[in-house]
Amino acid sequence: DVYHPFRREVLHRDRWPRLKVPHRVKGFAAAEFWPLMRLIPERLVPSCVVLAASGMRIGEYLHASIRADEEHHVIETTGKTGPKVYAVDPEAWAYVRAAVPCRASRMTKVPTRLQNDPRYKAIYRAVRHAGAQLGLTISPHDLRRLYVRLGVDAKGQIATQHAVGHETPAMTAEYARAQSQADVASAVAQGLGLVAAPDMSGKKSGNMGAADGRRRTLKRGQR
Repeated sequence: DVYHPFRREVLHRDRWPRLKVPHRVKGFAAAEFWPLMRLIPERLVPSCVVLAASGMRIGEYLHASIRADEEHHVIETTGKTGPKVYAVDPEAWAYVRAAVPCRASRMTKVPTRLQNDPRYKAIYRAVRHAGAQLGLTISPHDLRRLYVRLGVDAKGQIATQHAVGHETPAMTAEYARAQSQADVASAVAQGLGLVAAPDMSGKKSGNMGAADGRRRTLKRGQR
């Protein structure tokens, strides 16, 4: 044994509590995303869409920039652990162009604390106020949680963990767990005939139509 007995005693694994992921709030469902966006001030909608479409933390978004080579559709930023790159689907790229770099509020210098950044304050207040109108207690970070839940459902936990940069699978699983429970409960209710099953005809819903309309508006403004 190369280690001193005292070191073995101090660092014995049974003496230290295991890492626990703090309980996360439920957040909101994907079906509530566009109703929420309709209540956000129009100038802040691109910022909120980018947060949801990329999975960035809001602090990372405030430092984000677009690569000169836009064909790869990625956003470069500085995260908690250094430089990071987030991919965005080409269908959402019009929002990225409108929102990066962040122009949510005028400022003369970048504050040292995130909570003092007027851009952070503007987005935070807008999301909180819009959520309250829908009966939701949410913050901009819930847009990242929504990204994780949708990513886990579509591509699995490992791929989503890499996409958002979580250090452990437990963090990704905790983000997805609450919505998974709600989804299972909804499926059971549908199976019992308590609620109507969703329309699976392939027709676009009102929310998707709103998304298409916003994309067309953004693209016209860029011509």
